[in-house]
Amino acid sequence: MATQRNVAHLVRLHFGCHSGGRLGCVVAAVKGNGPTELRTALSAFRNWRQEILAFIDFLLVRLSNGFVEGRNNRTKALMRQGYGYRSRRNLRLRILLEVA
Repeated sequence: MATQRNVAHLVRLHFGCHSGGRLGCVVAAVKGNGPTELRTALSAFRNWRQEILAFIDFLLVRLSNGFVEGRNNRTKALMRQGYGYRSRRNLRLRILLEVA
């Protein structure tokens, strides 16, 4: 439980730092008085710095392609079900009616 509080404190510290050195602030805080579990993971923070920063930037925007993936999944399901159609035109119309 104490470790979870320490991690929560470090996350709050992270978002309180300036944007240029946000991850650097977290790494410095962990080096100073962070939990041992995070101190052992510092090499991952250094090795994956660009990817971690890209993920944090993504969290602020929260864009998702889930809507498009759902449409693609439904289209593929209809195509699997539509092997018995006599013409591709009818299959296309069925997909447009269901998905669009």
